[in-house]
Amino acid sequence: MNSKFLDKDEKLEATQKLKQIAGRVKGISKMIEEERDHKDILMQISATSESLRSISKLIIKNHLKTCVANGLVAINRAC
Repeated sequence: MNSKFLDKDEKLEATQKLKQIAGRVKGISKMIEEERDHKDILMQISATSESLRSISKLIIKNHLKTCVANGLVAINRAC
């Protein structure tokens, strides 16, 4: 495993969320084709955006925990 990326559990969580997001996007597309109510479509878009944000937070947290922390250690060693 690359220490700069997600661990096994984080990767599984992100992958599952992305599959759910893909399903939502297909659903949104179908809602638009069926000319469903704008409010309902926007609600689904909002939920999908929040799911993407949660994946972003997971990746940023991991980046801070690994890459940034390792960089700070390297800087301190050089001083």
